Amino acid sequence: MNEEAYSVFKAIADPTRREIIGILLNNGAGMPINKVVEEFKMTRQAVTKHLKILKSSGLIEITKVGREKFCMANPFPIKEMHEWTKQYEKFWSFD
Repeated sequence: MNEEAYSVFKAIADPTRREIIGILLNNGAGMPINKVVEEFKMTRQAVTKHLKILKSSGLIEITKVGREKFCMANPFPIKEMHEWTKQYEKFWSFD
């Protein structure tokens, strides 16, 4: 497994980061970081740490518009991961 795939697995291992990805995917458009923070009962600093990990793995993109930063999910690394795991489907499929 290459380093990029490893960073995606590592990023989605955390339930908070999976929830962030879900929120961003369901939102569709870019979401201000402040709005992402409001979804969680933790400090802005803690949420920002999760966002940095997601960004470094390529699962989200953060863009600055004026004075505000917006987050947008990038589902393509998850699709690549899905493609990789399909080769193991035969081990849990009993049809």
